[in-house]
Amino acid sequence: MKTLLRIVVSLALTYMLLTLMQCSSSTTKNNETVVVRDDLERERKELKQDLEQLRRDIDEKLKLVDRKLEVASDDAKQRLKEANKELMEEKGEVEEALDDVERATEESWSDVREGAQDTFQYVKRDFNELGDRIRDLFDSAS
Repeated sequence: MKTLLRIVVSLALTYMLLTLMQCSSSTTKNNETVVVRDDLERERKELKQDLEQLRRDIDEKLKLVDRKLEVASDDAKQRLKEANKELMEEKGEVEEALDDVERATEESWSDVREGAQDTFQYVKRDFNELGDRIRDLFDSAS
């Protein structure tokens, strides 16, 4: 009888310990999920800010090109129109990346983040190169 009682008590204690461990494991998983969501939101916010700043920079350059178009010679106008077209294409790529960042889910975030970062770096590099060409064009027109 004592042996049966010990077995029942041991089973009951084992069951309670397993149940408590499962609750603890569930809480840990929930905490990890919250941390991952926080990281995702922080990354999303930073990337969005970078892309929005790049879009503002492109808009500023577009305004500058438009002002210069009004007084440029025919040859300079053609090159400024080409620069304007390139800027508009770059702005479109940035806006597309911003849309992707906005719509990204937890499951798609890794791919979206990588694509948006690539777009940012590519457009930023091209924007800087185009800015140098535009500056040279303005200098030669002056």
